[in-house]
Amino acid sequence: MIAKISSGKNFYGAANYNQLKVDKGEATILYSQSLRKTTPKQIQETFRISNRAKIKSPVFHVSLSYAALDKGKLDNEKMLKITQEYVEKMGYGKQPYIVYRHNDTAHPHVHILTSRIDISTQSKLPHSFEQRKSKKITDQLEVKYDLTISDKRVLTKREMVGDLQTAMQNGKPENLKFLNKELANMGSPTRARSTGKGIVYYKVDNEAGKRKTKSVKSSLFKDVGLDKKGLEKDFGKNRKDRLYVKGSVEKVLAKSPKINALTFASKLREKGIDTEFKYGKDSVIGVKYNYQDHSYKGSSLDRSLSFNKTKEQLVFPDIEQLKLRKNLLDNVQSGKPIDMTYDGKRVVFTAQNPALNRQLKALPQKEAIDLTHKFNGYQSQYEKADIGGQKLIKGMAEDNLDEYLQRRYKYRQKENERRIRR
Repeated sequence: MIAKISSGKNFYGAANYNQLKVDKGEATILYSQSLRKTTPKQIQETFRISNRAKIKSPVFHVSLSYAALDKGKLDNEKMLKITQEYVEKMGYGKQPYIVYRHNDTAHPHVHILTSRIDISTQSKLPHSFEQRKSKKITDQLEVKYDLTISDKRVLTKREMVGDLQTAMQNGKPENLKFLNKELANMGSPTRARSTGKGIVYYKVDNEAGKRKTKSVKSSLFKDVGLDKKGLEKDFGKNRKDRLYVKGSVEKVLAKSPKINALTFASKLREKGIDTEFKYGKDSVIGVKYNYQDHSYKGSSLDRSLSFNKTKEQLVFPDIEQLKLRKNLLDNVQSGKPIDMTYDGKRVVFTAQNPALNRQLKALPQKEAIDLTHKFNGYQSQYEKADIGGQKLIKGMAEDNLDEYLQRRYKYRQKENERRIRR
């Protein structure tokens, strides 16, 4: 979208130019505001009366021209909506004005005619840096209404923004080096680098690794928080979050040379950190810490917190019990309760996850029934709650389940001790 702004003395001349197009069938009057009549003479008279300050160039005449490719998207209703938004943002929304749509070229375009004299105060409306302001508005409107981008810099920005936002959200980088690493891992060609006092973005050829576009200043990305100031703010928050999780894990581990893994998870949950164990066939093979919608591996917090080092301090319950824990908690968030039916001999459990069915079947019937009742209750509450409530309910379910598993763990330990004494 390209806006050409002109000013002058003669409203009649500008209005007559557009009216002649209307008379020839090459234009239509799309809209008028606060104008009793739309003849060139009447428009001239309306705006002449308001010019009490005798301002020399009161005419504000704009043509808004779109790419030919956008013609199919621009019916009269949509074109008027975009035009009205442009007029409002330029500061002429309360003025009398008229909009003509021309159809004499391949490029859809409208002409807007209004006065630079404020209809209420009769003083001249502010117009400093008018062309720059207009350009910024048309750039924004192109993106908002999915129109052909006229400025290559804006087109480049549009192509980069999605990848940059995804990298910042998923990778939680703390500096440009790690932002670029996350972008590369995503397969994105976008990169960032420092230059002088600022930051610029550019694209590379992923195979050759060489730059293939000119740099774009990050200040162009200010509206989406990806300028230098926005990045530094996010980098700082990401660093603060990681250090909080790191410090919390270290403090819990420092309390004892050996700690039950479920107690470990419970202590971190008190600090707002969810612990997620990764299971192999016969053992736990990894752990992640979830905080503020982001997952951290132990090694990403600090090398000393890699799972291979952390597991030496953790005492894990039986692997099947831990898998039962995960499957029950997953079912709380599934949206479907566990069905219980009696087959004449025993209760049969039916959940979405076949593994959970087998695990419940392997438990003593009374324990399995009690667990199912409790977790169906949590699932029902979870389904009705908002996001904050869901997190609270999931935490309550984890506490309840961890308490149960620790009781079973201690019971099995005592049973083993009795067998050894015998």
